Amino acid sequence: MTHKQQRRLAGLLITIAIIAAVFVIAPQQLPVTLVKVSLATIAGLTGFWLDRIVFPYAEPDDIKARAEKETDEEVRIALIESFDKAALRRAIVIAAVVIGICLGL
Repeated sequence: MTHKQQRRLAGLLITIAIIAAVFVIAPQQLPVTLVKVSLATIAGLTGFWLDRIVFPYAEPDDIKARAEKETDEEVRIALIESFDKAALRRAIVIAAVVIGICLGL
């Protein structure tokens, strides 16, 4: 099992434990919890796709792949910096959409 798979499994187990705790403590809140989680998930996906639509030529993964193939050190450093900025931009866009949708309820 890779490290990435271990993290995903840990996240899944924590989520299941939290849902079980909500069910035991306040079962009437389970539908509300599921609605809020689904809205946050939909907001995250919306933010991700909004970033992809607005910045189609600045995909962090594409920039990182180009940086890994680059042989010129100066260009590689510039691409890594661009990757950092693109990843930060994507995180900000996703966070803004999630906060906006979650506060809108």
